[in-house]
Amino acid sequence: GAALTDTHIGFGSAANLLTGSANFTFTEESGGNGPTVLLTGDKPIFQMRDDTGATLYRTEFVQSGASMFIFHRDSTGTDKELLRLSNSYIRINDDGLDIDVKMEGENVDHLFSLDAAQDNIGIATAPDSDALLHIKDDGSKAATVRVESTDTDADVGPVLELKRNPGETA
Repeated sequence: GAALTDTHIGFGSAANLLTGSANFTFTEESGGNGPTVLLTGDKPIFQMRDDTGATLYRTEFVQSGASMFIFHRDSTGTDKELLRLSNSYIRINDDGLDIDVKMEGENVDHLFSLDAAQDNIGIATAPDSDALLHIKDDGSKAATVRVESTDTDADVGPVLELKRNPGETA
């Protein structure tokens, strides 16, 4: 007696029988919705592993409460939280590790680069180690930086404020 229904995804049991679970189900495509694989329970985890070499690499998707996490195990065996998605925020590198973020443009290699070890950002370039924000222009754009206000009232705008306050601490 195996316990496998028409929606369960089958796997082997300790008794060497084909079984399934209501926590791991498949729903056939119907109407405008595609097929659905559902993993339920307290803190469900989906894990992918590459164990072809001497090092085991692992990527893990975890649903915990209202947040979905993506973790990666690096070559040293350290689990790194890459991404946390919630209904009110998206966090990248929430553990504050040396994980860089790079966004490529169609014609620019470093359209947006965040270097976590140096705590700096580059736009259209890899960031310089001595600048918090480095923007590079090759002259192909009308402006390197544009600050624009669409406000229609009589108040001033846009306002660009550069402030040096040696008495203020972070």
